[in-house]
Formats: sequence, structure tokens, C-alpha cells
Amino acid sequence: MISYLIVVLRVGASLIYVFLIFSLVGTFLEGLIGYFYHNIVGQRLWTYHRYALKGYTSFLSIPIWGLGGAMSWLLAKIFI
Repeated sequence: MISYLIVVLRVGASLIYVFLIFSLVGTFLEGLIGYFYHNIVGQRLWTYHRYALKGYTSFLSIPIWGLGGAMSWLLAKIFI
């Protein structure tokens, strides 16, 4: 947690914006893909048993999408 705070202080508020955008977009796309797959194929692509949002995504996956996006963004900044 402290290392993440240090990175935020060094990179700036843009890292928080990237985290929030990836959290929302990733969760939305996960739910959308799961919904369309269920309607086309007739079975669920994945299931969530805790804190599910309509059964296609979960509240628990929101921070995972944000962390994945923030880490990808930081790696892109390092190598580009």
C-alpha cells in the first residue's frame, strides 16, 4: 500500500484517473461479453457467487480491473 502511495505521488493524479477508467470500462466490458455470450451460446462464460452484478460480473472484480489497467499504464510509461 505504501509503495502504491509513493507511485501515485511520483506519477501524479493521472494514475488515479487511469485506475478509475479501467475499473469502469473493464467491469462494463466483462459484463457485456458475459451477457452476449450467455444469450448467444446459452450458457454462462463465467459465474460469480459473491457480490454478483446481474450474474455476469462482480463488485470484487472492479479493483482487479483497475489494478491491471494501472499496472499496464505504468509499464507502458516505462518502456515508451
